[in-house]
Amino acid sequence: MDTVQNKTSESAEKIVIQSKTKLQTNISSKYMYTKFSAVVPSYNENTQFVKIVSELFKIPQLDELIFIDDGSTDQTQETVKQFQSDKRFIYIRLSKNKGKGNALKTGVQKAKNEIVLFLDADLGQITSRKIFKIVEPVLLNEVDMSRGSFNRKRGRVTEFAVKPMMEILFPSLYFNQPISGQICAKKSFLINAEYAERYGVDIGLLFDAIESGQRIIEVHIGNLINRKNSTETVKEMSRQVLETMISRAGLIRHKYKLVLFTLDNTLIDEAATGTLLRELGIEEQVKGNYSLLNEGKITAKEYLEKNAMLYAGKKPSVISKMSANLPI
Repeated sequence: MDTVQNKTSESAEKIVIQSKTKLQTNISSKYMYTKFSAVVPSYNENTQFVKIVSELFKIPQLDELIFIDDGSTDQTQETVKQFQSDKRFIYIRLSKNKGKGNALKTGVQKAKNEIVLFLDADLGQITSRKIFKIVEPVLLNEVDMSRGSFNRKRGRVTEFAVKPMMEILFPSLYFNQPISGQICAKKSFLINAEYAERYGVDIGLLFDAIESGQRIIEVHIGNLINRKNSTETVKEMSRQVLETMISRAGLIRHKYKLVLFTLDNTLIDEAATGTLLRELGIEEQVKGNYSLLNEGKITAKEYLEKNAMLYAGKKPSVISKMSANLPI
């Protein structure tokens, strides 16, 4: 378990797996909270969410499972019927797909318990034991937020975009998986949090938690498998996550008309700056400024200022469109 602010107490009740893989725990007065609500948002995850729901039901402290069907067009409506006989199962179907942020917010508003768990519906190799490792530190009130971290081949979004940005904005904090969607926190915080649309919601909640002084822990839960995303999905995920990070950090809230980030040879196959400069017709000027920098005739700050001035008069909408068409 990798801690950020606190370590989970070694005195926590020992988890015992009994026959038929049913999770049993010795619920005692050591737990400040003895039950929790789980919110599982799902969009066209008909072949995946059954495992998640089944494992959640093995946890005695689970008081309610709020399943948010975010306008699925597959067989989700039929598949959930197998769980509706359990009084803990609450099925909410949204008429239109509005994204994960809206689904989570809907679930939090419905939850009746102070402790709320967010769990993605597409996780492979998930078990009740792994889930409880995320929940337990918050039930014990040792932390205010617990985030699941797991072994997987992390994608370009996390490694080349999110983590470098985190190092700039919060150099004293380290999260192995800052955009993990496996989050357990308190409703008193979640109900007032700002829920970004779609892919930006998880990092947005982390930023809100840091800003509001929540005690946060990152819990390693072993191996999990996420569905592989298409190139187009990765591209859109990168845009939304970075946009949320920058916005929450206060960098683009009506302060600037244009903010450019270059991710050369990481998320983008070709140097992004070079591609943009050629299309905007300012490549030679920037090269000249770079030569002055290398010769020590101008400082790094002056170099950036000179380059920024070259964008004067360029429409942000045009630059944004060019950036969106860059190959990744």
